[in-house]
Amino acid sequence: MKLLFLFLVLLALGSAHRHHRHRGPKKLVKVITVNGPKGGARDFHKSSSSSSSEEIEEEKKCAPGWLSFQRDIGLWCVLVGNKGSKSHHLSQPDAETICRQHGATLTGLQNDEERKEIASEALHQLGELKVEYGGVWLGAETNSNCKTTSCGPLKTFKWTDGHTTGTDGFTWGTDEPDDEDWHGKHACLQQIVMTKTFPMSKHEAWLDSFQNGELDKTKCDKDNYMTRLYACGKLA
Repeated sequence: MKLLFLFLVLLALGSAHRHHRHRGPKKLVKVITVNGPKGGARDFHKSSSSSSSEEIEEEKKCAPGWLSFQRDIGLWCVLVGNKGSKSHHLSQPDAETICRQHGATLTGLQNDEERKEIASEALHQLGELKVEYGGVWLGAETNSNCKTTSCGPLKTFKWTDGHTTGTDGFTWGTDEPDDEDWHGKHACLQQIVMTKTFPMSKHEAWLDSFQNGELDKTKCDKDNYMTRLYACGKLA
């Protein structure tokens, strides 16, 4: 009788062990409680194995070779050069065409920092061309009624890139903007760039009115005696 009882006990233990071994792993369930309508609560059961769908916005950067300026509207990228032109004497419309090929437009100057950095990069570009001075086309045109007669240093020109605002970027050469009646619908804006040793060498007299990086009101056509670059701008 005792042997029969012992046999039944062992049989029961073996059955319980097999049942426990074949049970699957426990699935953890996360309960998220949110406010339902009229202040009620609703429970959403979410498996712990699901991944988060939260997205992290990638930090915006300017492309290699472009200058970076932080503006209130976001990161502003500027490309200075004259690659893509048929000659080194491109006109303002030629410069604008090249900028659009880069998805950009001729840039304005938001502040004096941008003016100085663009002048510095342009000077570097001229050095690679073994040129001592040149002009950088910018995105600006004369206001109506200011093409011939100057309206002063802050009101003669307006920025045309659609993003640059204010007048902090206007730093002119002596007696600029002038009263010259340049032909065309409006006058254009260039930044004069020259090496430190250039004023001591032989040059055109009108350049005595400028220091490196200062602005000049001029015609929008090309000048066969002056190297020109573009300063293209766009948001990152």
